[in-house]
Amino acid sequence: MERLSDGRGWTVARLAQWLDYSIPHPDVPAEETGVFLVNAIDHLITERGIPLGELVAEKYRLRDAIERKMDEHRQSVRREAFQMLLLDDSALTVAPNDPMALFSYVQSPFSYGTSTPYMGHHNFTKHYYPRVFNLDSKGQEFECACFLDSFEGVDYWVRNIECRPDTSFWLQTSSDRFYPDFVCKLRDGRILVVESKGDDRWTDADSREKRNIGEFWAERSQGKCLFVMPKGRDVEAIRAKIFP
Repeated sequence: MERLSDGRGWTVARLAQWLDYSIPHPDVPAEETGVFLVNAIDHLITERGIPLGELVAEKYRLRDAIERKMDEHRQSVRREAFQMLLLDDSALTVAPNDPMALFSYVQSPFSYGTSTPYMGHHNFTKHYYPRVFNLDSKGQEFECACFLDSFEGVDYWVRNIECRPDTSFWLQTSSDRFYPDFVCKLRDGRILVVESKGDDRWTDADSREKRNIGEFWAERSQGKCLFVMPKGRDVEAIRAKIFP
């Protein structure tokens, strides 16, 4: 059962954000606690069967329990082991790079893509770089790209290329780096990150973690960034995210 909100505006990401601000952790940078917090909440919801609304209602007790767990961890593994969690490639890293970096010609406009170029007949007019890479000419991701290209709220967009940590935008999950499908610069100056996900995978553990991490990253931006994971071909979810 999918339980993203308790009906009063709270989400997993918002609760994780509240916990992040409520728990003192001067030895761990705030941006590196996201994966731990969202996965702790998700575990309580999916494995322990505790509704999100109940966690929100008991958020102070939840805060105290997580704070105790962090203290126990510090004491049990000592400083050396705890430092392992602070490395750049650790599972606690949320967003080490700036999505705005995609909208800049570092060396040349053609340095953006070195993989398979888009070979379809549709002419994209808002892609920031001259050519689009790693995009099929049909299917769900193609339809999402077409929607972004035609949507009035989008100024430019970029097809985010996987496995290029130095030049692409990524978020760290508990197991690997997550490269969302599209990064957009909106006309109002905000950044929109979009991950297209099929109906059959939208509720699985991997997608749930990516969605929670993405929403947590957006929450931390204080309104400067948005994250959306449309379910299947529901591209209207993108419009609803930009203009709620």
